[in-house]
Amino acid sequence: MSRKGKDLYYLLPGMTGGARRRQRRNLIIGLVVGSLSAAIMGGLIYWFNTK
Repeated sequence: MSRKGKDLYYLLPGMTGGARRRQRRNLIIGLVVGSLSAAIMGGLIYWFNTK
């Protein structure tokens, strides 16, 4: 299948190749930020409880 034919198929509007790459990047950024904020909050709660 040619690249042009592959790019023409998508499920929803805005789901072309660029949108899929942007969605994947946003997912990775969200997971990293969520993990860091959870670690910071957990550390703060632990620190306050051990004082």
